[in-house]
Amino acid sequence: MKIAELIAQLESLDYFPSIYHSRILSALIQSVQPLTAKQLSKKLELADSKIYPTLVELEELGLIHTDISKRPKRYYFDNPQKLQSYLKHQYAMELKNKDDRIKKIVHHANQIWEPDEFELGNIAQIFKGEEIERELVRHLKLAKEQLFLLVSDRAGPYIPLLQQFLESKLHENFRIKIALPAASEWDSVRNTLAKSGGAKVEVKQSLWSASSYIVRDRKVMMNLMHSEQDVALITNDDLLVSNIRSCWENTDCCSPKLIELKINHQI
Repeated sequence: MKIAELIAQLESLDYFPSIYHSRILSALIQSVQPLTAKQLSKKLELADSKIYPTLVELEELGLIHTDISKRPKRYYFDNPQKLQSYLKHQYAMELKNKDDRIKKIVHHANQIWEPDEFELGNIAQIFKGEEIERELVRHLKLAKEQLFLLVSDRAGPYIPLLQQFLESKLHENFRIKIALPAASEWDSVRNTLAKSGGAKVEVKQSLWSASSYIVRDRKVMMNLMHSEQDVALITNDDLLVSNIRSCWENTDCCSPKLIELKINHQI
Protein backbone atom coordinates (compact mmCIF):
# COMPACT_ATOMS: atom_id res chain seq x y z
CA MET A 1 0.00 0.00 0.00
CA LYS A 2 1.31 3.43 -0.91
CA ILE A 3 1.66 6.01 1.84
CA ALA A 4 -0.94 8.24 0.16
CA GLU A 5 -3.52 5.45 0.44
CA LEU A 6 -2.81 4.91 4.14
CA ILE A 7 -3.03 8.65 4.82
CA ALA A 8 -6.35 8.82 2.97
CA GLN A 9 -7.76 5.87 4.93
CA LEU A 10 -6.73 7.31 8.29
CA GLU A 11 -8.04 10.75 7.40
CA SER A 12 -11.37 9.31 6.25
CA LEU A 13 -12.00 8.05 9.78
CA ASP A 14 -11.53 11.55 11.23
CA TYR A 15 -10.18 10.07 14.47
CA PHE A 16 -7.14 12.35 14.78
CA PRO A 17 -7.00 16.01 15.86
CA SER A 18 -5.51 17.10 12.52
CA ILE A 19 -4.44 15.87 9.10
CA TYR A 20 -0.83 16.14 10.25
CA HIS A 21 -1.30 13.21 12.65
CA SER A 22 -2.34 10.91 9.81
CA ARG A 23 0.50 12.05 7.56
CA ILE A 24 3.27 11.78 10.15
CA LEU A 25 1.99 8.46 11.52
CA SER A 26 1.76 7.01 8.00
CA ALA A 27 5.30 8.11 7.20
CA LEU A 28 6.63 6.38 10.34
CA ILE A 29 4.63 3.24 9.63
CA GLN A 30 6.13 3.05 6.14
CA SER A 31 9.71 3.85 7.17
CA VAL A 32 12.07 0.93 7.89
CA GLN A 33 14.30 3.26 9.92
CA PRO A 34 13.49 5.67 12.76
CA LEU A 35 13.26 9.24 11.47
CA THR A 36 14.22 12.59 12.96
CA ALA A 37 11.79 15.48 12.99
CA LYS A 38 13.87 17.16 10.28
CA GLN A 39 13.69 14.07 8.08
CA LEU A 40 9.92 13.93 8.51
CA SER A 41 9.64 17.62 7.73
CA LYS A 42 11.56 17.14 4.48
CA LYS A 43 9.77 13.91 3.54
CA LEU A 44 6.29 15.33 4.09
CA GLU A 45 7.09 18.93 3.16
CA LEU A 46 5.73 20.19 6.47
CA ALA A 47 6.99 23.07 8.59
CA ASP A 48 8.73 22.28 11.87
CA SER A 49 5.91 24.08 13.68
CA LYS A 50 3.54 21.34 12.46
CA ILE A 51 5.93 18.43 12.97
CA TYR A 52 7.07 18.84 16.58
CA PRO A 53 3.70 19.33 18.35
CA THR A 54 2.17 16.46 16.37
CA LEU A 55 5.01 14.10 17.26
CA VAL A 56 4.52 14.94 20.94
CA GLU A 57 0.79 14.18 20.71
CA LEU A 58 1.32 10.91 18.82
CA GLU A 59 3.83 9.82 21.44
CA GLU A 60 1.42 10.72 24.26
CA LEU A 61 -1.20 8.56 22.56
CA GLY A 62 1.29 5.68 22.58
CA LEU A 63 1.19 5.36 18.80
CA ILE A 64 4.89 6.15 18.24
CA HIS A 65 8.08 5.97 20.29
CA THR A 66 11.39 7.83 20.43
CA ASP A 67 14.93 6.57 20.22
CA ILE A 68 17.01 8.89 22.41
CA SER A 69 20.23 6.89 22.11
CA LYS A 70 21.32 9.25 19.32
CA ARG A 71 21.09 12.97 18.72
CA PRO A 72 18.84 14.30 17.37
CA LYS A 73 16.30 11.82 18.68
CA ARG A 74 14.46 9.65 16.23
CA TYR A 75 10.85 8.57 16.05
CA TYR A 76 9.49 5.18 15.05
CA PHE A 77 6.33 3.07 14.89
CA ASP A 78 6.43 -0.55 16.10
CA ASN A 79 2.99 -1.60 17.33
CA PRO A 80 0.05 -2.15 14.91
CA GLN A 81 -2.04 -3.50 17.81
CA LYS A 82 -1.72 -0.17 19.62
CA LEU A 83 -3.01 1.60 16.52
CA GLN A 84 -5.88 -0.87 16.29
CA SER A 85 -6.79 -0.27 19.95
CA TYR A 86 -6.72 3.48 19.45
CA LEU A 87 -8.94 3.34 16.36
CA LYS A 88 -11.41 0.98 18.03
CA HIS A 89 -11.60 3.23 21.08
CA GLN A 90 -12.31 6.24 18.89
CA TYR A 91 -14.98 4.25 17.05
CA ALA A 92 -16.62 3.27 20.34
CA MET A 93 -16.63 6.91 21.47
CA GLU A 94 -18.15 7.95 18.14
CA LEU A 95 -20.95 5.42 18.58
CA LYS A 96 -21.56 6.54 22.16
CA ASN A 97 -21.75 10.19 21.13
CA LYS A 98 -24.21 9.37 18.37
CA ASP A 99 -26.24 7.20 20.74
CA ASP A 100 -26.42 10.10 23.22
CA ARG A 101 -27.57 12.42 20.43
CA ILE A 102 -30.23 9.94 19.33
CA LYS A 103 -31.52 9.66 22.91
CA LYS A 104 -31.80 13.45 23.13
CA ILE A 105 -33.67 13.61 19.83
CA VAL A 106 -36.12 10.89 20.92
CA HIS A 107 -36.52 12.58 24.30
CA HIS A 108 -37.50 15.86 22.61
CA ALA A 109 -39.77 14.06 20.14
CA ASN A 110 -41.57 12.37 23.03
CA GLN A 111 -42.10 15.73 24.70
CA ILE A 112 -43.50 17.35 21.56
CA TRP A 113 -45.69 14.46 20.40
CA GLU A 114 -49.38 14.90 21.22
CA PRO A 115 -50.93 11.42 21.04
CA ASP A 116 -54.58 10.78 20.30
CA GLU A 117 -56.76 8.60 22.47
CA PHE A 118 -57.95 5.51 20.66
CA GLU A 119 -61.12 3.52 21.23
CA LEU A 120 -60.46 0.22 22.94
CA GLY A 121 -64.07 -0.93 22.87
CA ASN A 122 -64.55 -4.25 24.66
CA ILE A 123 -61.22 -5.70 23.63
CA ALA A 124 -57.62 -5.43 24.73
CA GLN A 125 -54.94 -4.17 22.39
CA ILE A 126 -51.66 -6.14 22.15
CA PHE A 127 -48.35 -4.50 21.25
CA LYS A 128 -44.89 -5.90 20.60
CA GLY A 129 -41.39 -4.67 19.74
CA GLU A 130 -40.97 -0.97 19.04
CA GLU A 131 -44.74 -0.47 19.41
CA ILE A 132 -44.37 -0.90 23.18
CA GLU A 133 -42.35 2.28 23.79
CA ARG A 134 -44.71 4.26 21.55
CA GLU A 135 -47.74 3.06 23.49
CA LEU A 136 -46.02 3.56 26.85
CA VAL A 137 -45.39 7.18 25.90
CA ARG A 138 -49.00 7.55 24.74
CA HIS A 139 -50.31 5.95 27.93
CA LEU A 140 -48.27 8.19 30.22
CA LYS A 141 -48.92 11.40 28.29
CA LEU A 142 -52.69 10.86 28.21
CA ALA A 143 -52.92 10.62 32.01
CA LYS A 144 -54.80 13.72 33.22
CA GLU A 145 -55.31 13.26 36.95
CA GLN A 146 -53.51 10.23 38.35
CA LEU A 147 -51.26 7.25 37.73
CA PHE A 148 -50.91 3.97 39.58
CA LEU A 149 -47.77 1.98 38.78
CA LEU A 150 -46.74 -1.46 39.99
CA VAL A 151 -43.25 -1.83 38.55
CA SER A 152 -41.44 -5.12 38.06
CA ASP A 153 -37.76 -5.58 38.84
CA ARG A 154 -37.44 -6.59 35.16
CA ALA A 155 -38.58 -3.20 33.86
CA GLY A 156 -35.11 -1.62 33.91
CA PRO A 157 -35.03 -0.83 30.16
CA TYR A 158 -38.03 1.49 30.62
CA ILE A 159 -36.43 3.63 33.36
CA PRO A 160 -35.55 6.60 31.08
CA LEU A 161 -39.10 6.84 29.69
CA LEU A 162 -40.77 6.41 33.07
CA GLN A 163 -38.51 9.00 34.64
CA GLN A 164 -39.10 11.51 31.84
CA PHE A 165 -42.87 11.33 32.01
CA LEU A 166 -43.23 10.97 35.75
CA GLU A 167 -41.23 14.19 36.02
CA SER A 168 -43.65 15.88 33.61
CA LYS A 169 -46.57 14.92 35.90
CA LEU A 170 -45.09 16.38 39.05
CA HIS A 171 -47.40 19.37 39.20
CA GLU A 172 -50.23 20.48 41.43
CA ASN A 173 -53.44 18.39 41.40
CA PHE A 174 -51.79 15.30 39.92
CA ARG A 175 -51.58 12.10 41.98
CA ILE A 176 -49.07 9.27 41.66
CA LYS A 177 -49.08 5.96 43.49
CA ILE A 178 -46.06 3.89 42.55
CA ALA A 179 -44.45 0.69 43.79
CA LEU A 180 -40.80 0.55 42.71
CA PRO A 181 -38.20 -2.23 42.91
CA ALA A 182 -35.61 -1.83 45.66
CA ALA A 183 -32.64 -2.12 43.27
CA SER A 184 -30.30 0.89 43.09
CA GLU A 185 -30.91 1.31 39.33
CA TRP A 186 -34.28 2.82 40.33
CA ASP A 187 -32.71 5.44 42.62
CA SER A 188 -32.88 8.07 39.86
CA VAL A 189 -36.65 7.55 39.62
CA ARG A 190 -37.03 7.81 43.40
CA ASN A 191 -34.95 10.99 43.30
CA THR A 192 -37.22 12.45 40.61
CA LEU A 193 -40.33 11.63 42.64
CA ALA A 194 -38.82 13.25 45.73
CA LYS A 195 -39.03 16.57 43.87
CA SER A 196 -42.79 16.29 43.86
CA GLY A 197 -43.48 19.88 42.80
CA GLY A 198 -46.93 19.95 44.37
CA ALA A 199 -48.15 16.57 43.14
CA LYS A 200 -49.33 14.03 45.67
CA VAL A 201 -46.83 11.18 45.45
CA GLU A 202 -46.98 7.92 47.41
CA VAL A 203 -44.24 5.33 47.02
CA LYS A 204 -43.95 1.72 48.15
CA GLN A 205 -41.50 -1.07 47.44
CA SER A 206 -42.60 -3.39 44.65
CA LEU A 207 -42.54 -7.12 45.34
CA TRP A 208 -43.76 -7.98 41.86
CA SER A 209 -41.63 -9.52 39.13
CA ALA A 210 -43.37 -11.05 36.11
CA SER A 211 -45.15 -7.94 34.81
CA SER A 212 -45.47 -4.21 35.29
CA TYR A 213 -48.83 -2.43 35.46
CA ILE A 214 -49.70 1.19 34.83
CA VAL A 215 -53.25 2.44 35.39
CA ARG A 216 -54.13 5.95 34.27
CA ASP A 217 -57.05 7.94 35.59
CA ARG A 218 -58.64 4.78 37.07
CA LYS A 219 -59.83 3.80 33.59
CA VAL A 220 -57.14 2.31 31.37
CA MET A 221 -54.47 -0.22 32.27
CA MET A 222 -51.23 -1.08 30.51
CA ASN A 223 -49.70 -4.44 31.34
CA LEU A 224 -46.03 -4.90 30.39
CA MET A 225 -45.29 -8.61 30.33
CA HIS A 226 -41.51 -9.00 30.66
CA SER A 227 -39.72 -11.78 28.79
CA GLU A 228 -37.01 -12.11 26.16
CA GLN A 229 -39.37 -10.13 23.93
CA ASP A 230 -41.74 -7.99 25.97
CA VAL A 231 -45.44 -7.84 25.17
CA ALA A 232 -47.79 -5.04 26.23
CA LEU A 233 -51.54 -5.24 26.73
CA ILE A 234 -53.80 -2.21 27.08
CA THR A 235 -57.37 -2.55 28.29
CA ASN A 236 -60.17 -0.52 29.85
CA ASP A 237 -61.93 -3.56 31.31
CA ASP A 238 -63.36 -2.35 34.64
CA LEU A 239 -62.70 -5.62 36.47
CA LEU A 240 -59.07 -5.90 35.38
CA VAL A 241 -58.38 -2.24 36.11
CA SER A 242 -59.97 -2.57 39.56
CA ASN A 243 -58.03 -5.75 40.36
CA ILE A 244 -54.70 -4.13 39.53
CA ARG A 245 -55.48 -0.98 41.49
CA SER A 246 -56.27 -3.17 44.50
CA CYS A 247 -52.64 -4.38 44.44
CA TRP A 248 -51.70 -1.20 46.31
CA GLU A 249 -53.08 -2.77 49.49
CA ASN A 250 -51.96 -6.32 48.66
CA THR A 251 -48.76 -7.31 50.49
CA ASP A 252 -48.04 -9.93 47.83
CA CYS A 253 -47.60 -7.07 45.38
CA CYS A 254 -45.88 -4.35 47.39
CA SER A 255 -44.72 -3.42 50.86
CA PRO A 256 -47.43 -2.45 53.36
CA LYS A 257 -45.74 0.80 54.37
CA LEU A 258 -45.00 3.92 52.37
CA ILE A 259 -41.38 4.83 51.67
CA GLU A 260 -40.13 8.24 52.71
CA LEU A 261 -38.44 9.91 49.76
CA LYS A 262 -35.34 12.04 50.15
CA ILE A 263 -33.48 13.88 47.41
CA ASN A 264 -30.06 12.41 46.73
CA HIS A 265 -27.97 15.24 45.29
CA GLN A 266 -25.25 12.77 44.17
CA ILE A 267 -27.51 11.25 41.46
